Amino acid sequence: MKKSYFLSVLAVILILFTVINSAFAYFTASVSAVGGKKVTLGGSSEIVEKFANWTKKVTITAKKDSELVYVRVTAFCGSAVKLEYSSESDKWFDGNDGYWYYSEPIKDGESTEELLIKINDVPVKPGEDVNFEEYNVAVIQEYTPVRYHEDGTPYGDWNDVSENGG
Repeated sequence: MKKSYFLSVLAVILILFTVINSAFAYFTASVSAVGGKKVTLGGSSEIVEKFANWTKKVTITAKKDSELVYVRVTAFCGSAVKLEYSSESDKWFDGNDGYWYYSEPIKDGESTEELLIKINDVPVKPGEDVNFEEYNVAVIQEYTPVRYHEDGTPYGDWNDVSENGG
């Protein structure tokens, strides 16, 4: 009798142990964390925006000690406002995918030529003062490290997923 009672208690303990492990596994797999870590692909860039006469003048600069990078820019605003991109340089071109691309890679403190983003068709009634603060235009810039074809010509792979988490 004692032996069967002991085996029964042992069996219940083993069953509880496996169930408790599953519960602990659930909670450890479902825990959220707070904080962050900056991930760098080896290159980096920063954007400089100047505003005058309803035009944003955008310049991208590769940070010091950065490897060669290609850059692209897009902008967003309200649907009532239209944006017109242009540049006095032939180095900026429309990729027909919502982005404007700089045709040459930049490195180590170099900057792009200015890309102009003009705000057009602002819905203003005659005699009404226009407040630019009401028209928020968000400019987004992205970069990708330079890759090379077998013949040595550089290119930017905008679909690249780096091993470093990029």
